[in-house]
Amino acid sequence: MMKWKIAAILAVSALFVVILSARLLEQTENTQLRMAAGQGITEEPALQVTDVNLVDLLSALPLHARIVRADLRGTTLTVDLKVRSSASGTGPVYEDMAELGSLALLRSHNINQLRLRLVAEDAWTGRQHLLLASEMDRSDLSGDTGQLLEGLKTAGNAPLGENLKARLRIVETALWKKAYPQSDI
Repeated sequence: MMKWKIAAILAVSALFVVILSARLLEQTENTQLRMAAGQGITEEPALQVTDVNLVDLLSALPLHARIVRADLRGTTLTVDLKVRSSASGTGPVYEDMAELGSLALLRSHNINQLRLRLVAEDAWTGRQHLLLASEMDRSDLSGDTGQLLEGLKTAGNAPLGENLKARLRIVETALWKKAYPQSDI
């Protein structure tokens, strides 16, 4: 009787080890496949942006400008960025726009529109003045979203092409053109 109990315990233990080993092996193979495929090819699970995680997600982005306002209403994310100085050119501004666009339209599954405004603050009065605005809509960008955002991110200090401006619905104010004259060459 005692031998049967020991045999049953050993059998259950062996079965547990086999199941656990199979799961570990599967996870290891998936990790190795992802590493072999390269970081850009692997699929990330779709992100849900909510009021609860919005601040954490935005603060984790490597932005040059400071976020002065963020609002999530339904499937629309609205973000206002305060540009501190035009001395570093348009490159950092375009990079920030691409980062926010990527979060909203590539990494998340529940944001369909990103409304982005870049503002400058008057040092004397504290009033904010609109420099540039963009309204990126997932349905308008269709399958080109990644390419368009990459073009924005890598634009540097060069002027944006009219096609890119039109697709990302970028509107430059007269104040933008005055602060960043190289953007309108």
